Amino acid sequence: MNIQILKEFDLGIPLKQVRSVQLKIAENEPEYTLFGYSDSHNMDPWEEYIRPQTGNMHMALYGEKGQRLWHREWGPGVMPGVWFCPFIAFDLDQDGMEEIYMIHNTDDLRPFSVRNSIVEKIDPRNGKTMDTWEFPAINTMYEPMTHCYRPNMTAGYVKGEPVLITSQGTYGDMFLQAYNSDRSLRWERVIGADEPGPRASHHINVFDFNGDGVDEIFWGERLISLDDGKDVLLCSHDEFRGHSDIVQMFWGPDGRTYLYTCREDKDFVGCWRVIMYDDKGEIVWKKVQSEKTGYNTNHMHQGWVATVRPDHFKMALAVKTKPEASHIPDEVYVMDAMTGEEIPFDFPVPIYECLPVDINGDGYHEFYANGVIYDCEGNVIYRIGGAKVNTTKYYGLPGEQIMAFYPGESKVRLWGDVDAVDSEYFQKRYESGFFARMSRLTGAGYNTSPTVTASF
Repeated sequence: MNIQILKEFDLGIPLKQVRSVQLKIAENEPEYTLFGYSDSHNMDPWEEYIRPQTGNMHMALYGEKGQRLWHREWGPGVMPGVWFCPFIAFDLDQDGMEEIYMIHNTDDLRPFSVRNSIVEKIDPRNGKTMDTWEFPAINTMYEPMTHCYRPNMTAGYVKGEPVLITSQGTYGDMFLQAYNSDRSLRWERVIGADEPGPRASHHINVFDFNGDGVDEIFWGERLISLDDGKDVLLCSHDEFRGHSDIVQMFWGPDGRTYLYTCREDKDFVGCWRVIMYDDKGEIVWKKVQSEKTGYNTNHMHQGWVATVRPDHFKMALAVKTKPEASHIPDEVYVMDAMTGEEIPFDFPVPIYECLPVDINGDGYHEFYANGVIYDCEGNVIYRIGGAKVNTTKYYGLPGEQIMAFYPGESKVRLWGDVDAVDSEYFQKRYESGFFARMSRLTGAGYNTSPTVTASF
């Protein structure tokens, strides 16, 4: 492989956090990259993670040659962080231009205000406001802080008609609103904390899972129709009413679609924490059964499905973290994704630090960890340094690419293999259009690695 910098963007300030989405202003123009960034660390609403804000939220649009088209900066009322100002790109009004939709607070004196939360529609040509409306963050304002400040948004299609989704709530009461192209309310739904079934996840896939022309929202282990807000598939077959950290769709060697889930909370004795579902919502296999309960005792915090050698073997990862700290691994499971059988996997760095990404387009995933790209056997391919922004396919370039920023510096770099060739297997991975759509949603929630949210 010949790893090089393919694009470079100078955002103009010392960076501590960066998110990005791809968008188009017109069909006959190349893609643009929208950055949301700050010289303040990411703000997370969990009390143990939140820290003082030291900078403002910025947004800027760049062309493929690294040129900046426009820039905006918000005041201190918009706290820079995934869960305080999510944004996506989506052509809701069907004018051929993918506008920017962003949720944020408008009160610079009260950064934690929920009564002043709005959805803002932003013109991608100049960064100016096109429309605003009230975002009902008040729905969760009386819940714990880490529950309250989890606004989210996503989008998809109902037989070709665009639908925008906004939401409040992840762990308890959950509220969803769906908007038509004229911004009229299509439906809204409330899922009470005491209702049966699972809670939401931190990343939201959108895909026509059952092939009926209507996209579903992957709301945790619950698939909700964008058409009417009703459940299409409720995967949980036990008493589980919790939140899943990982809900990943992937295509098996039999051509069927599967759902892989790793559960975080609402544990009980006998609860299965890692489950593979088929396209009917039936359990294929399950693993890691809770023998005791307690705060955070069986928190499955990380996971993915990768395609590795030989013969496009599907390998699944699940990581249980220590009860006292969700960032410290406790137990690591590497499994055959089709059977759940544990398999040996010798790698020079902890596999839980790795993300799958197919750099050269051959259909097999390489692994990216802590600024280093490894092949399937653990050999170092290249050291790009920095911190991940996104892993996906950019600008129609062969293979997949890694976008990275360098904390304390102002530049973001897009890395890839200049000798990459999209194999037939790789091309099939992208046929559905899922990855292209998800690249528009990577500014909201933990959607920043489309190569991990689904696998082929």
